[in-house]
Amino acid sequence: MSKTSLSPTFFILASLLLFCSCATAPDKPVTIREFSALGIERNFDFDYTSEHLLKHLNKKGVVVFEAKKKGGEQKPYYIKIWATPGGPVAEIYAIE
Repeated sequence: MSKTSLSPTFFILASLLLFCSCATAPDKPVTIREFSALGIERNFDFDYTSEHLLKHLNKKGVVVFEAKKKGGEQKPYYIKIWATPGGPVAEIYAIE
């Protein structure tokens, strides 16, 4: 295989992977009970209501927002929540 034929193939594969990795609306909407079970409201302060985040999560399949840890140290974090077939999954990233 020559270099010229590898470039278009690579581009097509990379585009396909990017397209497939994009978030989509969940087949089964996440409930407020499932969302609350993540414990985000107990451990973090953020500017949005849980209902607003849940609406966006059920529409787009993923939601990312900034929050601050409750307690003494008000360190900022990004929180990313995905709607998966097994329920919502959260990842928390410290903002350096």
